[in-house]
Amino acid sequence: MHSRRFAGIVTLILATPSLLTGHTLLHTGEPAAAKSVVQTADAAHVPRARAVDDSRSSVKADARDSSLLAGWRTSDDVALATAGDSTGLHLLLAEARNGYQWRTLATLSEPGMDTDQWIGNACLTGTADRVVAVYAPRHFTNRPALFARGGFAAVIDVRDGTVTKLKEQVALAYFNPGCGAGDAVALTQGADDEHRTSRLLRVDTPRGKVTAATVLPGDVGSAVPYRNGLVAAKGGALVSISPTGSVKTLAKTAGVPFDLRVDGQNGITFAELAGQRMTVRYYHDGDTRTLATADLGGLSVQAGRGGKVFLVGEPDEVRALPGDVKVVNGPTGGTISNRGELVVKSAARRGLRSGPRTDPRDTGISGVSTGAATEPIDVAAQVPATKAELSFEVAVEARTAAEIDTGATMNPRLAKVTRQGLSTTAADSPVYPGHTCSVRSTTRPYRPASRTGGRWSGQWINSS
Repeated sequence: MHSRRFAGIVTLILATPSLLTGHTLLHTGEPAAAKSVVQTADAAHVPRARAVDDSRSSVKADARDSSLLAGWRTSDDVALATAGDSTGLHLLLAEARNGYQWRTLATLSEPGMDTDQWIGNACLTGTADRVVAVYAPRHFTNRPALFARGGFAAVIDVRDGTVTKLKEQVALAYFNPGCGAGDAVALTQGADDEHRTSRLLRVDTPRGKVTAATVLPGDVGSAVPYRNGLVAAKGGALVSISPTGSVKTLAKTAGVPFDLRVDGQNGITFAELAGQRMTVRYYHDGDTRTLATADLGGLSVQAGRGGKVFLVGEPDEVRALPGDVKVVNGPTGGTISNRGELVVKSAARRGLRSGPRTDPRDTGISGVSTGAATEPIDVAAQVPATKAELSFEVAVEARTAAEIDTGATMNPRLAKVTRQGLSTTAADSPVYPGHTCSVRSTTRPYRPASRTGGRWSGQWINSS
């Protein structure tokens, strides 16, 4: 009952102009139609996950010198991983100086919303003081309006895990949120089939507030902070957006640019696709040049600490690089730590694994929930410098931030409509407890490559 009531509230917020900020939201191509719903099985019929080996929640002490980068004891490298279960989206942090001992910074959820899995994206600010996350129940990806503007957003203090939830709801797109070189972050709302405008938000993370909002026609995405405004992808162009909303084309691109990263010199590194080839380019003070090339999926462009930018993967050509840009030969689909010393290849709750074939309810589908309790998280990583392959087992509740409970406070907008006693008849939930889907599928973010004939083309990418 509660999940349906809150789904109705969210739907009403999205559908009622007087409850919106006056603008409408994002069409991120065709991913919503491609998403699948993974249903919840009766926990009594699913085997309990094996116990977590806590000694594997960090790199073992006697293996650190051989596995980790030299100087790890004094390194300030920080790795971030995310994994969701039925209790919330868990944000995990690990520091090199502690042998990458994983701890739970926050668990994000909304009271009354029942789901088999919370999903989302997160990034560390360039100052490494805060994490910004976008999160939602998994089934939000099945409804275009919720996929476009249903994601909840939060700023989390790295020191104690205090969560500040923003009232603005945003897109569940792969590029959301977009962290910059400092403590500002961009969030994107955008256009859908009915409303053809996008809305870009600049967030002051120390204050936990949106300080600027710009509405633009059409699809605009991949926004990140740039100078005192934003830089984003608009069609086949890299564009800057001033605080007053004026748009300037910085560079023409082959297809829609993606992986936009701003360095400490206000240079912009970005990627573009032409057929099966990927090119990484660099814009600075009116000039654009090529930095590296690779086959499709051979590189990813990721942000580090203090304006550093990493080209992660195996490029087949590298040209002269700016001082803040570095190639890291590591897993392309992983998430790099903010000093580039570790690449998190995957992080997933153990319940995502299929049950045994002796279970008559088992369909071999990833995502069958094992109940309402937090689930162990398995993390796989690589140290690029030593090529050491690391595997971790993390118990979510073993090491938590002091303010872990703030992640379950209600989103301000939901709290407001709840206080006002707003009610509506919710549409039927797409989740049917006790049933499973016959189609084997997983949920992955979608990276758009180009748009022709009104349709996006691109690739599905792995998300840690």
